[in-house]
Amino acid sequence: HGCIGKHCRHVSDCPYMIAKAKFTKADIVIANHALVLADMKIGFSILPKPGSSIYVFDEAHNLPKMAVGSMATSHPIVFTPKWLERVPRTVDRLIRAGGVESVELEIVKKNIHDLISGFRILEEHVFSLPEFSRVDKSARVLPSITLEGELPDFLQGVGNLIYEKSSSLALDMNKVKEACAELVKEYPEVAKAVGELGTYAGRMCEIEEVWGMMLAETQPKQAPIAKWLELKQYGREYEVTVNASPVSAAEKLKALFWNKVAGAILVSATMAVVGGFRSILKRTGLSKYEMVSTVKLESPFDYHNNGTLILCTSSVDPRNHAQH
Repeated sequence: HGCIGKHCRHVSDCPYMIAKAKFTKADIVIANHALVLADMKIGFSILPKPGSSIYVFDEAHNLPKMAVGSMATSHPIVFTPKWLERVPRTVDRLIRAGGVESVELEIVKKNIHDLISGFRILEEHVFSLPEFSRVDKSARVLPSITLEGELPDFLQGVGNLIYEKSSSLALDMNKVKEACAELVKEYPEVAKAVGELGTYAGRMCEIEEVWGMMLAETQPKQAPIAKWLELKQYGREYEVTVNASPVSAAEKLKALFWNKVAGAILVSATMAVVGGFRSILKRTGLSKYEMVSTVKLESPFDYHNNGTLILCTSSVDPRNHAQH
């Protein structure tokens, strides 16, 4: 979000842009799962577009778990108002520099004020919860609170406010950023402000995404969304993060990747379960596609004659980690 791309005056010397330019000339691009999934989430702005590519996933048994991890999102409660307070100044500088008429500064200021107020109320509430207010803060493991079913009325109310304001602000911030894109090569101070605003816009989108999932109602036959609050310590300061994650990545993979990709091949030595592929197909969302085919290839290694299985006897229950 902080990158201004081709409009940056350093674009010809940027290692990232130089590497990205090579992709257009390459027949094969090698990337790890984390990069593919991160790029998938932002609409493939780094790697080749899936519609004109064939993706091959090695160690594909890890794909469902890694996809869930990449789609999990969170934001802090205490720290957020600190950077929100800096947003109006940056927006004001850019509106003046770019002559932006599509965004009204006073509306941005009001939305920021309301959003900060929402976070202050949220902070006061979560730190008063028994799980957090009575905790032994010298403990090595700090507690978390799992939110099951519908959100409590309080979180529902403040959550709707945060979601509404963050959605509006993210839209306005991106409008300002785009309107000033042509000025960044000529004016270094504008380039710096656009980069700052891009960083703020990215954080704002995270807030919007978190509360979009927190407030979402799970539809019948749809995998639920995990929601939780987590207490953390940074030096002498304490923070609570709001966290949300889909339990299954199947639907997201379908919408963001399988429906768009020209072709995909998944390979792994441990992908089949009980001799079949039903589990991996369900967890990746591929079970919904009739054209998907699977094949299990036997290993050329003669395990039966060359392998030895040794089982050790032990008087200790493996569940007793310390003794075991």
